[in-house]
Amino acid sequence: MSEISEVPSPLLHREVLFQTDITSYGVGHVVEVYPDSDRVKVRDQDGGYWKGSIDQITAVEE
Repeated sequence: MSEISEVPSPLLHREVLFQTDITSYGVGHVVEVYPDSDRVKVRDQDGGYWKGSIDQITAVEE
């Protein structure tokens, strides 16, 4: 049985740019992090959700 990590990801709730295709990007906040698969779920500014690789996001400096 696998253990669930109790340590929150530093990406959780961060504002990020995420790549939607080769030349398009969106802005949103990370709402879920899947560390076993290096994937994230992002809620965009319009309330929609995007799931993708951690490699496709860049944290926005605050």
